[in-house]
Amino acid sequence: MMKKLMGAIAFSVILFIGTTGASAQDADMPRVDISGEVRRPQSLSMRDLARFGGEEVRVCEIDGEGNFQGVFMYRGVPLKHLLELAAAAKEDAPFHKLIDLAVEVRGANGSRALLSWGEIMYRQPSNAIIAYRAEPVMPQKDCSSCHKKGEFEKWRAPLSRTIALPRLVLAGDSRTGRSIEGVVSIAVFECAPSMPYVRLKDEQSPSIALVRNGTRIGEVKDLAKFPHRETRVLQVGDGKGFHGAKSFIGVPLAEVLAAQGVAYAPGALFVVSSPGGYRSVFSAGELFLDRMGSGIVLADSAPGSDTLVPGKFSLVFADDVSADRWVKAVDKIEMIEPAKAPMLYIVGVGCGDVSLLTHEAVTCMAKADTFVCTQDIADRFAQYMGSKPVLYDPLLSLANYQKKKNPGLADAEIKARVEEARKEQIKSLKDALAKDMTVAFLEYGDPTIYGSWTYWLYEQVPRARVKVIPGVSAFNAANAMIGVNAAVNGAVVLTVPDGIRRNEDLVRAAGKNGDTIAVFVGLHELKTIVPIFQKYYAADTPVIIAYKAGYARDGKLLKSTLAAVLADAEKEKEKFLGLIYVGPALRQ
Repeated sequence: MMKKLMGAIAFSVILFIGTTGASAQDADMPRVDISGEVRRPQSLSMRDLARFGGEEVRVCEIDGEGNFQGVFMYRGVPLKHLLELAAAAKEDAPFHKLIDLAVEVRGANGSRALLSWGEIMYRQPSNAIIAYRAEPVMPQKDCSSCHKKGEFEKWRAPLSRTIALPRLVLAGDSRTGRSIEGVVSIAVFECAPSMPYVRLKDEQSPSIALVRNGTRIGEVKDLAKFPHRETRVLQVGDGKGFHGAKSFIGVPLAEVLAAQGVAYAPGALFVVSSPGGYRSVFSAGELFLDRMGSGIVLADSAPGSDTLVPGKFSLVFADDVSADRWVKAVDKIEMIEPAKAPMLYIVGVGCGDVSLLTHEAVTCMAKADTFVCTQDIADRFAQYMGSKPVLYDPLLSLANYQKKKNPGLADAEIKARVEEARKEQIKSLKDALAKDMTVAFLEYGDPTIYGSWTYWLYEQVPRARVKVIPGVSAFNAANAMIGVNAAVNGAVVLTVPDGIRRNEDLVRAAGKNGDTIAVFVGLHELKTIVPIFQKYYAADTPVIIAYKAGYARDGKLLKSTLAAVLADAEKEKEKFLGLIYVGPALRQ
């Protein structure tokens, strides 16, 4: 399957050359983020979606209560093509096929739909699209000729409603409950990552265990009480190709599950597996809402035979274009309802250009319901944040920031403002988590190196609810600019000016060994720390200041010595963004 996917993305990749740099106009557009179990996370604007061209589908919309919602013509990109572009993949999984993956599509209002990998990839592409255009199909004649006055207006009214685009459109569904409006994210995830897999010969399934969220709820020993029907299919596998026309006799799985009290649940998926762990996934919507749901058949015999070999039961997807999802010797059907847990991601967004953003950071930003970040980060990463709200700016609870913004205030007033801001920020963060929201706290560089959150957050949020996503530090970017092995003499010490002043013994030991010391946020205190270095390093010891490390256009190196660095740095305009290196290893 992966070979097929890797080949299929060729056209999409060519199509998207030149679209990675979003314009200001793009940043104001709704965006769709694709993340999760993918090799190439995506953040696509409406303009990007339109570049695909796409498919047109016409849908007569009936909501979950049976109300008419209009007839619309949609144009959009097949979800299949978007997933091919993102290159879904499972890392080091014993079961390498992708048929146990599922896809969560979420709207800006918090609504979501769960789809199986198979209903997207093994059905016709137009069955599931992300629409970027919608037009009502208006009646060509006056409805008053067939409806009483005052009655036909209710049929016309839905045609004028506003549809929030982009929209997930499932053309085969009999109800529109899964057609999410205002799509903001598409996440691919594995449904049974801990299930073992062993290739077995002649698997048998004397009965089928029915499980719901880990609890056994029933068992199917035979299908004798159900009316059977014959299902004829063309068996085509992605691996070995065409295997001929086959006939099965069995019962639509929806009828079997209904007899066990299992009904449609919007947030449910089903994992069907054999004794060896071969498994496949289908969604509740695919089974109960899609018009092709009746083609998901639990077969127990074939024409002219009383049993199926191997195994007693086989699950057949009659309308799939590939037989990969078929499961022989079914012994368990588990209904899972993935619950959304509140989570706080501390996301390193890099130390400069947007190009330093990692795929994992993009994935987390796609998952987020809301953000914590500075205005600068919000402006630079708007294309990934979309229209999601920002809870607060963390700079407001930093004393140095408040003092800079309010130079006339006394220290006591600054302290009071910081404490008040911190209380408000903690409350808003806890409120968001209490609502089961996913919060992304966007930090510069590597968030674990002098990140402001490290001094207070774990006192307020349980560690189990916090995950740190690494980012490219200014230290990494500066090392690349300098281009030498700063640790060639044995060690590199990372510190800040206060660490230099409080621990001269550290500087003394490093100077004696010839180690390199890298100082963060030290430009404005250069005059106080250089004299300390001069006590323990020779006057001709190299000093390099990496200005704006990570900014390709503005990054600059100042190469000097301990004797001359104060005079040389005084000539530079930049007085804040700079990483200072001191040590003989820099002579390389």
